[in-house]
Amino acid sequence: TQTLEEETSRYPSVVSLFDIQALQNPGNKYQPEGVARIRSEGKLPVLPHRDIDHPFRGLLASQLECTQCQYRYPVKYDSFDSLSLSFPNVYWVSIFYSFNLSWLC
Repeated sequence: TQTLEEETSRYPSVVSLFDIQALQNPGNKYQPEGVARIRSEGKLPVLPHRDIDHPFRGLLASQLECTQCQYRYPVKYDSFDSLSLSFPNVYWVSIFYSFNLSWLC
């Protein structure tokens, strides 16, 4: 279990386009001409490198609430690395009957 801050602190922050001082820093590296463009015709800074996560990785937030007194427990964050899909029984029946397995014998 991780907090949201722990989850997001692993990634470098992105320079805000409203932070003029950070954008005008002479140490910045910028996108090459023609790669990225903004409305003001200025250059965009190179985004910090971020390790690519699995597409089904995420953070689930849950919070319990008492139905009698409406007390809310602190939010709990759980990371997950998989995706589960539930299909109604109607689909399972139609999928099962749509396959002809007689060629296996």
